[in-house]
Amino acid sequence: MRFASFRRARGSSSSRTRSALARVSSFTRSQRRLVLPALNELGWDADWASAFEQLHEDNLIAARVAAQHRGAYVVWTADGELRARAAGRLFYAHEVGEPIPAVGDWVGVRGETVTSILPRRSAFIRKRAGLGSDEQVLAANVDAAFLLAGLDDDFSLRRLERYITTAWDSGAEPVVVLTKADLCEDVAGALLQVESVAIGVPVYPISNVTGVGIEELAAHLRPGRTVVLLGSSGVGKSTLLNRLAGTELMRTAAIAADGTGRHTTTHRELVPLPAGALVIDTPGLRELQFW
Repeated sequence: MRFASFRRARGSSSSRTRSALARVSSFTRSQRRLVLPALNELGWDADWASAFEQLHEDNLIAARVAAQHRGAYVVWTADGELRARAAGRLFYAHEVGEPIPAVGDWVGVRGETVTSILPRRSAFIRKRAGLGSDEQVLAANVDAAFLLAGLDDDFSLRRLERYITTAWDSGAEPVVVLTKADLCEDVAGALLQVESVAIGVPVYPISNVTGVGIEELAAHLRPGRTVVLLGSSGVGKSTLLNRLAGTELMRTAAIAADGTGRHTTTHRELVPLPAGALVIDTPGLRELQFW
């Protein structure tokens, strides 16, 4: 497939959009130091190419949404990384139930504007935190979900059950990752509890401190696969991502004295690993409700 070259769109965006674009671009420049893969290494295949052709729009380039900050996006194309905003009609369509771009989406881009979204193969959808009923897409087109639960005072079997159900409903493969194994006196006992509710789901106890168990996750991180990290604040998502990448991509923070975690990831971002897989890091989840 032939992709059009990027050209700057006419006109100027609002100062709010420009500010958001600058923030998200600054984050990706400062936090990610990996070489951007080719399009097929981002998960592009013949089926995506066929879906792209069905858009029947001129001067489009295919891209994958790599980061999102409010209405601003970083997208990856065959020619490199671009900053973009969603077309206004996508937001109008969202009011009647149509999707807006989310991290992991394959989209059509014209100039600096995301104009189309390819049909998703999978999506993690939850209610927005609070009393509202709006949906929030946490990640799109995910092959596997690493469901992180810490083996410390914040461990909750019921919460883990909700994560597993969400993963199955999304169309992705759930994988339970029990972090902070170095702080648990009875890992074997905790493993038995988790396996009783995670029927047919692989479970891996790991330690981000000692590195124990992390190599076993490699089977789920094959080239071209997309994995999302889900879990509560302070469970070790960003630390695990740094471990998998072999470098510090994401800032981490210590846990407070009362055991509560702090949000160090403030928005969702797609990160390529040296081994070829792609990981979507997400902010800690305070609330998880189903549709």
